[in-house]
Amino acid sequence: MIALELSYSHVVAEGAVVEEKKGYVEKNVQTWLFFIVFAAIFFRLFNITTSSLWTDEISTLWVSSAPTFGAVWERASVTQGMHPAYFIVQHLVLSLLPPSEGVLRGLSCAASIISVFLVFWLAKTIFADDTRALLAAAIFAIHSDSIYYAQEARPYALGIMFALLSQIFFLHLKRLPGARSVLPYVLCSVASVYMHYTFASLFIFQNAYVAGAALLRSRGVRLFEDAPGLKLWIPLQSVCAALVAFSLPHVSGLYGMRAAWTWVKDLDGLEAVALFLSMFDLKMLAAMLGVGVVFFIFERFSAKDIVCRLGAQPTLLVLLWIVSPFVFVFAASRILNTSFFDPRYMLFAMPAYYLLLANLLDVFRSDVLRTAFPGVYLIIYLGSVSVPAYMDGGSFCRRIPHDWRAALGHIRQNHVPGDGFLMRYGEVKENWIPPPNQIVQEYVTSPFHSFYWIKSPSDKVPPVINMTYTWDKDFFNYYDRVFAELVKRRRVWLIGVDPPNTNYRFSTVAQFMQDEFSFRKLWESDFSGVYVALLESNPVLRQKALVPAYYKELMEEMKKQRKEGGDEER
Repeated sequence: MIALELSYSHVVAEGAVVEEKKGYVEKNVQTWLFFIVFAAIFFRLFNITTSSLWTDEISTLWVSSAPTFGAVWERASVTQGMHPAYFIVQHLVLSLLPPSEGVLRGLSCAASIISVFLVFWLAKTIFADDTRALLAAAIFAIHSDSIYYAQEARPYALGIMFALLSQIFFLHLKRLPGARSVLPYVLCSVASVYMHYTFASLFIFQNAYVAGAALLRSRGVRLFEDAPGLKLWIPLQSVCAALVAFSLPHVSGLYGMRAAWTWVKDLDGLEAVALFLSMFDLKMLAAMLGVGVVFFIFERFSAKDIVCRLGAQPTLLVLLWIVSPFVFVFAASRILNTSFFDPRYMLFAMPAYYLLLANLLDVFRSDVLRTAFPGVYLIIYLGSVSVPAYMDGGSFCRRIPHDWRAALGHIRQNHVPGDGFLMRYGEVKENWIPPPNQIVQEYVTSPFHSFYWIKSPSDKVPPVINMTYTWDKDFFNYYDRVFAELVKRRRVWLIGVDPPNTNYRFSTVAQFMQDEFSFRKLWESDFSGVYVALLESNPVLRQKALVPAYYKELMEEMKKQRKEGGDEER
């Protein structure tokens, strides 16, 4: 089937099949594809292990390293906002290879490299053109976002891979009916959704495409001819819906937790559109158009020529694909009354963006400009995006800079027995619920269970006290227990991350402990978003807390101070 697609060398435009004259690029497709894949491998493997695991990746390590499949499922269901399928796959990888940054990120890296071939195959299917297929694969190979997700131990790169396969087999349903395309389409579509529920937006695109094709056919318009007929499509979607429905109990339980999660900002319509558009490198698009205007001097053509060159069907297909993830996220956010407006949740739009760019970059007729225009764009992108990212962080993408390795390494070298540890880790306040929820408690302390802390069997993990993100009244009793315990310690380490949505910075907790409990700050630092501080407690309060007779008196003083503070605010 792949050979069938790669041998297809016609351009379909406005319902007519036109044999295109092969130029320099088309004569050397295999050579160009080799260099593109080589570049993709280089950009993705380069310094893949340099950065420490950031907060979510440590979650992946903890969930996937559970002793059994059942434990993986339980950990993922309680603490992760997605289906456990990805973590089960990671569990299989970790059962064969020792845990490390490279092993954990290797699954995403391999999926992203495979996706380079899939982008080429998909673009070849849509445009029936070697040049645009190569351009789409080249853009995907060097694009900062695709490199980032290839180097992140989370399910997005794997989800993209399955989504691309779903799209490929979707477009082959009519051309290659039967099990050769039906079974792979169903399996890949469901697998994509099981990697992350937000990839269900692919069903919005596909159903809109089929419905539009059916409507146009009923009116005698020859467009979207590659869309499958309703007699095949309806049963096929019923099967997919039934398989996805197996996860509905999990989704239902997930929503119960997700409804109160506040780390994704609630946006109005215009803010949501602005966030969506920001994903598409608008500055680079402007630069591309500027170069196009300059090149227009050498080969003038009309607006009609551009439309014919782009092609109505592939352009509409790609635009519909780009919009569908935003429609899904917007509808889900409004219907469920909780925000999903995060670029990762609209990631399904990015392959379509690469296809759109490839289409726009291949508008000139002359062999020189057809090579020069995309070449200039790729050079500008590498010079203005990839090189600065490398100079700043040693990688060709902008990574989330949570340096748990350095933070935990410093604490491990400098802590002494008896030190207290106050941690705020993760994203949502539900993950700090006190015992008896042992799974949640282990999740919160998982950085201390990572390979950044444990170096030998005799090296024990110290007890860690967990802090919540908010000062909700429901947690006041828990706070009393936390600070009453910390006051007993001679030294206390504070460690945690500060996402932008937090109601207070973790550094203000250190200030609170200084003001309210007379702690003295000995040292503090920020390890790329991981705040670490060392405080020493007041000797008088420490002795008072250690004597049981004075414990009740100390608690009363703390409550009185808090009440007086509340009265002053009112």
